[in-house]
Amino acid sequence: MTTYNNINFDNSADLRDALNSNLSALSYPFAVKHKTYGNGQLTFVKAPLTGSSLFATIDFPAFPKTMAVDVVLASNLLEMPEALMETLVEAQTAFKTDFLLQEQAKREASRLAYEQAKQEAEDKKLAEKLEQTKTRMIRDFEKMAGREKTDGTNEFFYCLGWIAKNCGAFSAALPDYLLPYFQKQFGLTYTPRVVDSQKKGPAGWTSQWSTSMATNIKKKSLDKIPAYITQYLNPNKTAITNTPFIWDLVADYGFQFGKTQDIDKIRQSIPASCIKDFEQGYAE
Repeated sequence: MTTYNNINFDNSADLRDALNSNLSALSYPFAVKHKTYGNGQLTFVKAPLTGSSLFATIDFPAFPKTMAVDVVLASNLLEMPEALMETLVEAQTAFKTDFLLQEQAKREASRLAYEQAKQEAEDKKLAEKLEQTKTRMIRDFEKMAGREKTDGTNEFFYCLGWIAKNCGAFSAALPDYLLPYFQKQFGLTYTPRVVDSQKKGPAGWTSQWSTSMATNIKKKSLDKIPAYITQYLNPNKTAITNTPFIWDLVADYGFQFGKTQDIDKIRQSIPASCIKDFEQGYAE
């Protein structure tokens, strides 16, 4: 029978398990100082199956060594060297914090690497989507610019007169990459609101990847909007926000972006057979 830590053990296997259980608490790297080999690091301690020594693996930068540490067997009492235990416990206290900080730094570095990789993947996906959208938007813009002028009805020309009299400034907003196409189509006298196509706004990416044209209806005229125009209004019925419709007015019928309209220029675009309809709408 062997006594260790005031506990009796009937066989060496149980004794070894108990000893190793205590040693397992020493699970962190420790600093070791040696009079010959200098500073090192304790990486492993083991109680052997037989014999009276503990085996400690200590790594020194210049002299990797496996060192044996004696224990004392006397009167069936197994005692670990107090000097060794004090050294290990002291080292553990000092280096456990450092070890935990290192582990925390590793975890943080791993997390940052993961977040960076995730962001790079999202940026790549977004860049691909933007390029696809740019291609489509440019194609649609050029397609709209290439349309033939559509002949309007008498009701249409009546509404042109009404719009010329009862609407305010004509505005346009578009993604940055469409500005050259806009200027080619509508000239340089008006600068639209240009939106950064790569900057996400509160409403998401919709406004950044679309072209919008609009004109507000004067407050005093909101109660007499012609029925024909209602299909082109915003949900609040306070502005004409249908981009193709506004486009046609500017591209084909003399309207212009900005705060004022040249009524004579608009009149010149009206067929002679429909000028009376225009004037009637303008008189409203």
